[in-house]
Amino acid sequence: MDGGRLDLIDGVMRLVGIHERADDMLDSLSQGMRQRLTLATAMLGSPDLLLLDEPYNGLDPSAARSLTRVLQRLAQRGVTVVVSSHHLGHLAGLVDRLVLVERGRILAEGSAESLADDLGIERPWETVVEGERPSGDAVDLGGGAWRVVGPRMNADLLASLGKVQVLRHGRRELDLADLLEAAVAGGEEE
Repeated sequence: MDGGRLDLIDGVMRLVGIHERADDMLDSLSQGMRQRLTLATAMLGSPDLLLLDEPYNGLDPSAARSLTRVLQRLAQRGVTVVVSSHHLGHLAGLVDRLVLVERGRILAEGSAESLADDLGIERPWETVVEGERPSGDAVDLGGGAWRVVGPRMNADLLASLGKVQVLRHGRRELDLADLLEAAVAGGEEE
């Protein structure tokens, strides 16, 4: 490869989790393994910027989680990773900045939080607890966990929950598909 660093092969194959398959023929690799090999090949040039088009395409859930971990590691190492994808669920919690595009037109851009605010997406406060069923409207999440949608945590809310352990409290997590849907709807009104 032009400009590629062959001394990095073992390291990038380990990074993407295919080092144990280094001697396998390409046609014996699954779609997920081929995706990982493509990513490893791109990393041989030690890029500062990595452009990925539909990297989650054809990946099973385990391979998708593995790819997400690899992308997080790359970002931690200072690599700017740009992902073009229709698989928005995989990108939640992974991206710092979004550019929502439909039919070649930029509908909105910014952080997920700022886009949600700009697009008027409601994100109520929710508390996830484990233990006894809290009083009021609580949704059973299974395994003794409950979701309570309501106000920001305060002493009164905490007291109303009873004997529970608070697992998570904050605004409802964003669904990136909701952002795109709201942006498309807003673009249609123009």
